[in-house]
Amino acid sequence: MKKSSSVVNIDNDPGTIGPDYPMEQDRFITVYFLDGSDVSITFPKQPGNPLLMAKRVQSALDADQFTIEVDGELMMIPKSSVKYMTVSPLPEEMPDTIIRGGKIVVS
Repeated sequence: MKKSSSVVNIDNDPGTIGPDYPMEQDRFITVYFLDGSDVSITFPKQPGNPLLMAKRVQSALDADQFTIEVDGELMMIPKSSVKYMTVSPLPEEMPDTIIRGGKIVVS
């Protein structure tokens, strides 16, 4: 991965991420790598039963790599290279093991 941030829009929409971007169905993941680089990916809301989403989230947490289809290709990111990831908006259903309502405190 390169050192600068990049945005990958998987539906090939020329729109940009920002206040004018239609977010009602879009989801965003930003992966922050151990080497200091990051990548942001936007994707449509995934179909399926919201109650099963907690199982899908747990499966993703348990896997050794993060996988996502990007522009017709499969992107596989080993978790060993990831410092942390952010996902927004928050999934409707999440596993019981996830702590809810956290806030970042700057000291």
